[in-house]
Amino acid sequence: VAAAVGVTSDTHERVSALVDAGVDAVIVDTAHGHSRGVIDTVRDVKNSFDSIDIVAGNVATAEA
Repeated sequence: VAAAVGVTSDTHERVSALVDAGVDAVIVDTAHGHSRGVIDTVRDVKNSFDSIDIVAGNVATAEA
């Protein structure tokens, strides 16, 4: 079971509640997957909840 979260001040708490509810994957949903906020959020979630898979994206740049 997967659930999506955004990059907000309460993302950590939301992921914790989702993990407690039984999700095994979290999608960090954003249009700017290359931004510092997304990178920091993914790092925090992965370091705190190593039992779940994480998907992050999208990357919407001219280079991509």
